[in-house]
Amino acid sequence: MPRLSMLPDPRLGSLLLGKYHIEELLGEGGSGRVYRATHVLLQAPVAVKFLLAAWAQQSVFRTRFGREARILAQLCHPGIPAAHDYGEDEGELYLIMEYVAGRHLARAMQEHRLGLPIPRVVAIVEQILDVLAAAHSQGIVHRDIKPTNIILYRDDAGGERLKVLDFGLALVDERSGQKRLTRSDQIVGTVYYMSPEQCLGEGVGPAADIYALGVVLYQMLSGRLPFYSQIPAKTVDQHLHEAPPPIDQFGMHREVPPQLAELALWALSKSAAARPTATQLRQALWRAMEPTARLHRTSLPIAPLVACELPVLEPVIPSRDDNPITVEAVVLPARDHDAVVMPRVALWGYTEAHVEKLVRTLWARKVHGLPWVGFETPPDHLSGFGIASILVPADACVVDRLLKLRQPGPHRYTPVLVTDVTDGANINDLIRAGANDMTLAESDEDVLANHVVRLLRRHR
Repeated sequence: MPRLSMLPDPRLGSLLLGKYHIEELLGEGGSGRVYRATHVLLQAPVAVKFLLAAWAQQSVFRTRFGREARILAQLCHPGIPAAHDYGEDEGELYLIMEYVAGRHLARAMQEHRLGLPIPRVVAIVEQILDVLAAAHSQGIVHRDIKPTNIILYRDDAGGERLKVLDFGLALVDERSGQKRLTRSDQIVGTVYYMSPEQCLGEGVGPAADIYALGVVLYQMLSGRLPFYSQIPAKTVDQHLHEAPPPIDQFGMHREVPPQLAELALWALSKSAAARPTATQLRQALWRAMEPTARLHRTSLPIAPLVACELPVLEPVIPSRDDNPITVEAVVLPARDHDAVVMPRVALWGYTEAHVEKLVRTLWARKVHGLPWVGFETPPDHLSGFGIASILVPADACVVDRLLKLRQPGPHRYTPVLVTDVTDGANINDLIRAGANDMTLAESDEDVLANHVVRLLRRHR
């Protein structure tokens, strides 16, 4: 949060509405200040937010301030501070909210500069997703998910819980009948956590919150932001055009479960349509937790949800098979425990459009496709990922690629599937060069994905 003013604050010690004694300045944001106060009759702590005087005369900020109050009242969620009262006193707009005695996630992350403990990361993400699922179901997009807007506190049982703060920038679905306050080309948010579409000021929806959560997850795992520059325009360019650095490249002093790193990268997809919904990401998180004790919710349990609130996770691209085959997660050896992950298949030599279709179809079969560009092999950034199979297209370079893969190295014995084979006369040459399996050119992505699964099962 911005540095608090060192000038005397006339509100400290004052009495609001004759019943709220203002006692401490908690923080100041771009448009408001938040104080801790006590209801003098009930002797109960509350939080009081005032709209800054600089914005009090601008109708858009006054409307947005009132909308925040209505959103808090509408959501009524344990992960969101409750709104008690809202109004105007002597020209000042105020919002009385539930007081949460805790500290920001940003502070906890400062204390764990190499990343938060894994069980704690899982529980924090799970609770944030619970909040986002509730907000998105009501047509509300937060638009400013970041560590300083997440406060951690202890519940009555001593467990750590959280609340998502500051819905002042929230976007309400226009279908609800409420007027949009932000122009379609206006950029709002915090630059390090802004989705590509948010950076462009276009098409901001629930997927923007998922992207911001992906940044937070990446930061909690690695201790670093995926995109950072002291020049905001450069950070925006990174959001738009650069892939996040692999989490394990930072010289981590602890092992990051690859399935969590994968979820972070899924949430950080450049395309909003490629990102999961809050419910889908929460389900994927549960699936990642179930097989290994490393990810069990040991520190931050939350109340179970009603089963009907959890629809079955749809594949990114629906399969045309009535009964698509899948491959079960494989167990890869880790230093301390076994980490259960989706099998990884490397895609080498495909066009960008073909890669995107392959990745999505493989994901529906519980297989993670990892593309790489260039002709050199093995690629340094994939050699440690436990590649279970490699796919190459039957183009003019296919034999050279196969021969490179069969040279001494990490992929010498990795099963290779050659796709899009058109000339039957070349089959023997491909086999001699090292191909383990092939698909014909007319095979679509679903057929190809099934070939991949069968190949993985044969070579397990």
